[in-house]
Amino acid sequence: MNFLDGIIRAKLVEIERAKESLPLKELRKLAEASKYKRRSLIYALRGDGGVKIIAEVKRFSPSAGNLSNDNFDPVAIAKEYERSGASAISILTDFEFFGGRKQHLSQVKSNVNIPVLRKDFIIDEYQIYETKYIGADAFLLIVKIIDDVQLEDYLSLAKELGLDVLVEVFDEHDIARALKVAPYPKLIGINNRDLETFQVDIERSIKLCRILPDDVIKVSESGIKSRDDVVKIANAGFDALLVGEALMRAGNKIEKIFELLGKN
Repeated sequence: MNFLDGIIRAKLVEIERAKESLPLKELRKLAEASKYKRRSLIYALRGDGGVKIIAEVKRFSPSAGNLSNDNFDPVAIAKEYERSGASAISILTDFEFFGGRKQHLSQVKSNVNIPVLRKDFIIDEYQIYETKYIGADAFLLIVKIIDDVQLEDYLSLAKELGLDVLVEVFDEHDIARALKVAPYPKLIGINNRDLETFQVDIERSIKLCRILPDDVIKVSESGIKSRDDVVKIANAGFDALLVGEALMRAGNKIEKIFELLGKN
């Protein structure tokens, strides 16, 4: 069994337990009554001003191990990211494999003024209502782990709830499936990490960017560690980068974002 199979298997159990604790009918009501102010991830990543950064908060990962000390403080980290010029914050909400918690996202949303992306393994509509309820402005939707019907239904539900969606693809087949939806998503991320082996290659982004439509906001995800990587990715045609491990490992996160953005 590869990494991804194990994560999905655990996620199915997690969702069923959540439904027992808070049934979908009740969660829908809570989501619809959510008072969090909406911020557009698409708007934040669009336009001039150079490549944008979605800065990620995560405690650890199956591939990289522990990325934080015992004083892990998602709100303090997110505030540093915002002060440094990040255009959005990504929050890992998976607990078992990444040490995240849903309340981390709610806490961050209440303490920053830029869009907050929920990063998790979304395989059930329950999680989308949950995403709205906890205050996220957008969520990651991984094409590889859902079927075509789910892809279309989840994009439609997101629109209904006022959520942006970062549609993640890994290869040409994923891109073809994403672009088959009408209208096709306008925010697409290419994951440089193979979710089955967790190996990373940023050349994947450069290769696949060429086949995305011009009107799509293009995001390169994973493996971006240096200013040279940023320049290479930006020159390939990307509008934004999602950076996690390099920032979480940085002793000075503000300086690291300045470096990636090419600020003095």
